[in-house]
Amino acid sequence: MKIYIGDLDEVVRAVELESTSQTLDLEEYTPYRGKVTVHGGINKIGREVYLRVRVSGHALATCDRCLEPFERTFAEDCLWIFTPEPELLEQEQEDVYLLAPGQTEIDVAREVREALILMLPIKMLCSEECKGLCPHCGANLNYETCTCHIEEIDPRWAKLAKFRGVQG
Repeated sequence: MKIYIGDLDEVVRAVELESTSQTLDLEEYTPYRGKVTVHGGINKIGREVYLRVRVSGHALATCDRCLEPFERTFAEDCLWIFTPEPELLEQEQEDVYLLAPGQTEIDVAREVREALILMLPIKMLCSEECKGLCPHCGANLNYETCTCHIEEIDPRWAKLAKFRGVQG
């Protein structure tokens, strides 16, 4: 995922890059499968190169609530700044990268891989409305109604429940 920057000026130039999750080494630890795309614009202001892009990747995952497989495309807008001045790296916290003097090409594979990993949610859900599985009978509550009516009481509050007459 290389971009030629040798003739770059202040005019925003379109960027269209395509790769695969396998090429970016994403398949072993993430649900990404197949095509990864990067599109947006690149320009140079002063000595810095600004790359504003939308990164997207297709994932095949298993829902953490209902355990059903699902597919989803994750996408996020990114701004990466490449600078030949190392002191700017110390001032900016993230998304600023060092550009070697005379460098005419930027390889953004590492940045794209990092962006795709960071945009994954901690909890993978097939939908926000997913009802999950019944903890007693295992029924998928998205497709069927469960007949379990077991009222669980937190053991810390069990003694108080006796006062209310809930238990024996």
